[in-house]
Amino acid sequence: MSASGVTTIQELAPAAWNEPSWYAIHTRVNQEKQVAELLDRRDIQFYLPLYKTIRRRSDRRVTLSLPLFPGYLFVHIPLAARLHVLEVPNVVRLVGSQKHPSALPNKEIDLLRRGLSGQVYAEPCRYLTAGCRVRVVNGPFEGVVGILVSSECGPRVVISIEVIMRSFTVEVNQYDLERI
Repeated sequence: MSASGVTTIQELAPAAWNEPSWYAIHTRVNQEKQVAELLDRRDIQFYLPLYKTIRRRSDRRVTLSLPLFPGYLFVHIPLAARLHVLEVPNVVRLVGSQKHPSALPNKEIDLLRRGLSGQVYAEPCRYLTAGCRVRVVNGPFEGVVGILVSSECGPRVVISIEVIMRSFTVEVNQYDLERI
């Protein structure tokens, strides 16, 4: 406890203070790519998951790479360096409480990176908490637990990131799923 009688972050989690962890950062609307560029210039490790979509313009169709979680991206920093992130223009806050940003498990970011690096079709969807829970047993998202939904293309699994309360769907083969 400090001299003022208030417990500081350093006292609560001294290991987390200097050990890098993944944190979600909230950005201003449509500023995720600009924030990622500024983080890169400052040598701050980040991850901005993107998905491809085709949009119609008046005279053509264009393929765009858009953020999978609009308004969010992830940084790998020790808590001691959080001010460097918060000083980046268009960063609103680290996700969590004001005093205690919520660290994401490394496993969650690793699965996200591994799964999205392949030729998997993914897109954002609304955050779901109820439904038939399944585990992916084969493929790039092997081991991920999600909620099964059906679409015209076949089964899809809704995968949620609890900390930011955002979800995305991926197409899967029905034989690559097991019910939980």
